[in-house]
Amino acid sequence: MTLEEIAKSAKPRDQIADTKSAIRFIRSNAEKLGIDPKKIVATGTSGGGDLALQSHLNRAFEHESDDISVSCSPDVLVLYCPAFDGIDIWFVKEDEIQERIKKEAPSLERHADDFFKVTGDYVMPLDHRETLFELAETVRIAQKIPKEEIAAFKGILKLFNDRDWQLLHPVEDALKGSASRILTTALLPPTIILHGTRDHLIAPQTAFINKAREMGQ
Repeated sequence: MTLEEIAKSAKPRDQIADTKSAIRFIRSNAEKLGIDPKKIVATGTSGGGDLALQSHLNRAFEHESDDISVSCSPDVLVLYCPAFDGIDIWFVKEDEIQERIKKEAPSLERHADDFFKVTGDYVMPLDHRETLFELAETVRIAQKIPKEEIAAFKGILKLFNDRDWQLLHPVEDALKGSASRILTTALLPPTIILHGTRDHLIAPQTAFINKAREMGQ
């Protein structure tokens, strides 16, 4: 996928808007569907669990065609191993990448702006990871940088997701969809969060639960 195609393709923010639209559709057509519009349950696993929660929490992303007078908030949330706060899971912190470059590939410090940009506390790649690898080789030849440093630098670039997730999901959007950051004191619907003690996402899950409790949820 080219950068132009990524720019035109559906983004994670569209997934959030779609989830909200689906709940609005169900609620608006409850009589036809033979259901109680006040007993809508949203559920999901991993990213789907986060999307279910976003349908209630998120106010940043809407489809323009939606009738926002119809509530998109579910009446109950059942979340299995939800992937809350992707910004903290998949995105690279500036201090982490800068520290590694300084230590492992110091000759590349002055070229960092050719590979990524800093948005807030996070680093965003400027292109596909494989393209950045090719650029690193070009810089190595032009600047006569030792191969060992370039190899180390490529290892650092591997922090960027190889499926172009960060190109599809800019930091600005990720922050607006970060459950812990958009949580308010407004009560959640009845919610159950199910996860295992060895789940690799237990840290953000637990952090969200703790914050919700601190806020009186």
